[in-house]
Amino acid sequence: MSSPESFTLADASARERALNINLSCIVQAPAGSGKTELLTLRYLRLLGISKQPEEVLAITFTRKAASEMRDRILSTLAWAVEVEATGAVPEKEFEKQRLSIASAVIAHDNDSNWNLLKNPSRLRVQTIDSFCFYLANQMPVLSRVGGNPVLSEDVNHIYRHAINNTLSMLDKRGELSEDIALLLKHLDNNTNKVEKLLADLLNKRDQWVSHVLFIKHSGQDAQDYLLQSLEELVAETLETAEHSLAPIASQVTTLLRFAAHNRRSEGKVWETIEVLTTLPGGTASELPVWKILADLFLTKDGTWRSRIDKRQGFPAGDKSDKEFDSLCKQRKQEFNELMTGLKEQPELLEALDYIPRLPDPNSETEQWAFLSALTRILIHMSGELLLSFSQFGMMDYAQAGAAARNSLGSEEHPTDLAMSLDHSIQHILVDEFQDTSQLQLEILQQLTAGWQPGDNRSLFLVGDAMQSCYGFRNANVGIYLNVREHGIGEIQLESLTLQTNFRSQEKIVTWVNQVFSHAFPSQPDSSRGAVPYSASVPINPTEIEFGISALVIQHQGIDKIAAQQAEASAVISQIKSIQLHDAGASIAILVRSRSHLAKIIPLLKEEQIPWLATDIDRLGTLPVIEDLLSLTKALLNLADRVAWLSVLRAPWCGLTSKDLFAITQHAKNNSIWSGLQAFASSNNTDENGESCEGIAGLSPDGDARMTSIVKILQHAMSIRFRVRLRDLIESTWTLLRGVCTSTSNEAFVSVAHYFSLLEQYELGNGLLNVAEFQERVSQSFVSPPPEVGLSNPVNILTMHKSKGLEFDHIILPGLTRNPASDDKQLLQWYERLNADGENRLFLTTQTAVGNDENKLYSLMRHEQQQKNLLEDTRLLYIAVTRARTSVLLLGTLAEDSKGEFQPQKSCLLNRVWPQLNSGNFNLKKENLTEKEIPELHDDRTNEEKSRGNLYPEVTPINRFKSALELNTTEIESLNQALNLYSPPPVVQEKSQDQKNIAEPQEFEQDNSLAAAIGILIHSSLESFTISQNKGLWLENLNNQRSFWSLYLRQHIDDETQLQAVLGDIKRTIESNTANKDIAWIFDEKGLEAQSELALTNQHNRLFIVDRTLIDKDGTRWIIDFKTGHPSSSQSNDAFIQTMKARYKSQLSNYGNLFAQLESRKTKLALYLTSIQQLVEI
Repeated sequence: MSSPESFTLADASARERALNINLSCIVQAPAGSGKTELLTLRYLRLLGISKQPEEVLAITFTRKAASEMRDRILSTLAWAVEVEATGAVPEKEFEKQRLSIASAVIAHDNDSNWNLLKNPSRLRVQTIDSFCFYLANQMPVLSRVGGNPVLSEDVNHIYRHAINNTLSMLDKRGELSEDIALLLKHLDNNTNKVEKLLADLLNKRDQWVSHVLFIKHSGQDAQDYLLQSLEELVAETLETAEHSLAPIASQVTTLLRFAAHNRRSEGKVWETIEVLTTLPGGTASELPVWKILADLFLTKDGTWRSRIDKRQGFPAGDKSDKEFDSLCKQRKQEFNELMTGLKEQPELLEALDYIPRLPDPNSETEQWAFLSALTRILIHMSGELLLSFSQFGMMDYAQAGAAARNSLGSEEHPTDLAMSLDHSIQHILVDEFQDTSQLQLEILQQLTAGWQPGDNRSLFLVGDAMQSCYGFRNANVGIYLNVREHGIGEIQLESLTLQTNFRSQEKIVTWVNQVFSHAFPSQPDSSRGAVPYSASVPINPTEIEFGISALVIQHQGIDKIAAQQAEASAVISQIKSIQLHDAGASIAILVRSRSHLAKIIPLLKEEQIPWLATDIDRLGTLPVIEDLLSLTKALLNLADRVAWLSVLRAPWCGLTSKDLFAITQHAKNNSIWSGLQAFASSNNTDENGESCEGIAGLSPDGDARMTSIVKILQHAMSIRFRVRLRDLIESTWTLLRGVCTSTSNEAFVSVAHYFSLLEQYELGNGLLNVAEFQERVSQSFVSPPPEVGLSNPVNILTMHKSKGLEFDHIILPGLTRNPASDDKQLLQWYERLNADGENRLFLTTQTAVGNDENKLYSLMRHEQQQKNLLEDTRLLYIAVTRARTSVLLLGTLAEDSKGEFQPQKSCLLNRVWPQLNSGNFNLKKENLTEKEIPELHDDRTNEEKSRGNLYPEVTPINRFKSALELNTTEIESLNQALNLYSPPPVVQEKSQDQKNIAEPQEFEQDNSLAAAIGILIHSSLESFTISQNKGLWLENLNNQRSFWSLYLRQHIDDETQLQAVLGDIKRTIESNTANKDIAWIFDEKGLEAQSELALTNQHNRLFIVDRTLIDKDGTRWIIDFKTGHPSSSQSNDAFIQTMKARYKSQLSNYGNLFAQLESRKTKLALYLTSIQQLVEI
């Protein structure tokens, strides 16, 4: 093939039109078509005619794309400066064009004194998220942002906070309480499931919030609209089928009448069909007849029937009745002849397959009550989420987008910011427009709302609908299709298509064109996101004989693991072949799911092939992190027996199961730590000089391994909650020789990341929410740099992450594996265009637990599955088109019941299988060899086999070879620390009455215990305050002891002390709730009475006010509960003065916050629960 400079590009005219800055355009730019260069040149041309560089706004969807575009602009300008300085003349046409455009910008830059190369920040190239965040911060009140929040993806804890605040309304009287009760009942009171489903909805709220508001504000009109939309869908589907069947209507009705005659005893509908002379009508009332018609021609799997029998109304006949026997044979023959023609009509197959899925519109009204209740819950939860964002000083990207939209106002009522931007922004360029969400489209519409034809402003959209793969992030390729056809607002966009592929060699481009032109749908459908294929024209000749090939390993079902291992081996073979024949070339392994690498990465390590993973390994899956997490949980919670046993099983100790069992037996119902303390005591003598009893059953090896470990843990227990949590865990892990368990660069990077996360989540030398921290660890990725000294590593990343990248060689394993199944959403929504091009909304909810799934919900899940399949095609297209030189597609296929090897419907390979399997596209099929099927290891004796001894072999313990030993310096340091932090001995004799009461001074010795007791008393009093029936609440108080006990076990090891503390808590609560003098504090009927009120100041610092209310005189009381006790030598008056001095500043801060909110007389007070006194400050 000729070189790129020797001929005119196939899309030269489209590229020239794209650089006409007087036009507004939308450009379809397939993979490798050079869209970044096109964007750069367009941006530079606009700079050349702008008064200020800020007039040109370029929006991308990733930081990488924004950085790449900014770098490309600056490097082009710097190149032009150098060329002009040297006087060199470019030879290539595209370089001449680039120089011409860049030189004009440089001249304009000099005349305007911009100094862009020295001030690149004046280039307005931003991600859509950063731009939205910028808009939101310009008008924080109107956008409802407030303060200066941090933009983050890690907001799951904020979602949970908002959800818990919403669900807590169950205890309040009112409509919302009844709605929440209905929601819980609907989901079988499974609160974990409720919270998860609501969190999933919050993550997608920009998609449903407008629908929910429509339902709430429109009432019966909304119900009528949804019903009409469903009736319209049914009618249009039936009309499509009727139109397709019209040419063969008489044959179809003849077969239907025959079937009905043989099945007329099965119901009235068959009697109706028996007298049918034409195809049924297109109304919902005819739906039962249409479903029977569809069942006649299609199987339950939605495929054409190959045969019919008496089950469909076509019996074998009756030899005793020759006329009927002949008729049966004739009708079967007519059916077979008809099916021969129908099988050539895929559109009819799709239409008939859709009919059985259609719901009866009249039966869907049963969901309305729950949908209405859910609507009210979601609206309240959205409000709670705003408050939670404010309290935590954070927001997610969806909120930033919503805030940006609010900050711009509407087209009829634009804000000052919108008008300012309308004046300052003259040109907008948007990259990757196919990944736009509805919210982002609305922002773009608001920014261009005032634009008019001929006002010298332009909108330039670039994207590739064939590369839209972020549906799970709310991207909607249907927006791209609609805008391409209809424009945005008053802006008409000229539609342009690029064709030239500058990336891949000719063989690859040709293969992609031939295969994917059949894999993509033939017609666009914005409702489903159906995108037709846009062919590319190759420009690079094939220089190295690689191209695209596919290898499928065929196997029996039981050999699945062996087949996957063979697939991994094929990956290694391909890598070695590439390195041999194309040394230095870049190689990438792209997978749909990280789990597809389980067999590949060990082989890469075994073959010593360097590799670099991007967001592949989850932090929580690494053994060194699992051990660190166990250590953290153990030191924070004495009651977490699993964590403590995991610490003793970790490599630094490595106790056997027998030794672990001995420790648990010794501890009985107490903590594992109590067993370890017994071990420590066994190495000492008691006050009479006699040896203390040790742990029965502990082996000599366990004894040796425990000696140093327990001493280290004693030190850790003595300083926990007294030093920073990171310092506690890091120092303990170091003493335990945890560094010796980190044997790779990946492990060291992971440990550092873990300690960093620990520091982020630390609160008061502990963790506010251990489960939340553990979830964050499990969701975090580790991407260590390649090992030192190794060059050109094999890149490993997911297909989604590969978008925008390119490599010489691509390997795609695991293409026959199915994706994880989608979870059922609580709320399901779907928008489609009707036959007139008008948008229609469908909305329904998950069926109640124990009930059959409603048909509308099933239909909408089917629509989502169809969208997912279309997106799968696009994802595979993205993966294949990353390659310059070669692609290898890999998969494994098990033999099915028919003896065939076919990919399953939802796997990626199935998207191109019909073409690939046609015999013309380098598909190689290999059967798994006997050598590749491992023999089952079986070294049992004949006696064991006869007994049926099928237990697996014992897994060896991963542990240090010998017991950990501390050096002299470490032992001395630990002893000094133990003496320093150990509490002084109590020498004062106590009376029996005193011994029966939990001692206040003991609480002071352990701040964490005192805090835990305070939390329980505090939460109980709050619960008492908001309870509707306080008498019943007090009657059930004793039921709380189990919860209190569970909560306190992480702080108290001794059972006697635990029972004493539980008794003290109960007496404190009973005495305070029985005190009539202060009963008004707990009266929820008080004016503006609130408990645990969250407020933030101008610096985004969060304050929680325990109790506030307005008394009958109109005075606001701001009350802080304190559960501390006076010491044994302290009078009540002295205790009060101490508490007033200690907390005066805190209450003053509360008072200042309220002073900014209202003009009212306020009183600040402490309520001291131990002495039942309200103390005014």
